[in-house]
Order: sequence, then structure tokens, then C-alpha cells
Amino acid sequence: MFQDSQALEILEELYVQHPNAVCLPMYNQKVKLLDQYGLITKASSQAIVDMSDPAFPYILQPIAEDRLKKMHSTIRMHFFVVKLTLACPARVEFCMRCACYAIARRRFF
Repeated sequence: MFQDSQALEILEELYVQHPNAVCLPMYNQKVKLLDQYGLITKASSQAIVDMSDPAFPYILQPIAEDRLKKMHSTIRMHFFVVKLTLACPARVEFCMRCACYAIARRRFF
């Protein structure tokens, strides 16, 4: 689900609003899949009334929150490496074998 752009957009919105609930449409396929995989859960058993497409408040599950935190820290580290590469290209090496960056013999990802 983290490779699906629409599902990731929903997860990002919940991550930004965390710990508050976000109202999502109950009949949306991505919302149903995220709920089925246990990445989000309903915060209430009552819907906001729109009979054609009811919206429930959903919250992010801890497993999804951890995964999003890890993704965000990797992105921050990538920008750090790019910034450092521009400042001092001799200190940054890219390992083709494991596809990671090494700075002064320290591995980041």
C-alpha cells in the first residue's frame, strides 16, 4: 500500500493530522484497503451523514505511523546527502552494490 500513490496520499494526510482523526469516505476503495490491511482504523462507529457516501473519522495505526516516520527520515537523510554532495563531493560515495550513500565511512541508508 505504500507504493500506491492514492493510498500514500491518504496515509500522509493522517500522518500530518496525527493524533487527530480525519474524516474519510467509507466507500472509497483505498480507504477500505487501508482499513483491511490494518494501517488505519475507524475512530468512531458513527458516520457523518451523507447517505450516498458516508464519511467516518479514521486514525493512523502505530505500524503505519512507524513506517511513515522511517520514510520521512530516509527522505531527510537523502536531502542531507545531496546537500553535502554539492558542498563537498569528495566526502560522499555511492555504493553500487548495496545502493547506499557513505559519508566518512558511516552508512546512512
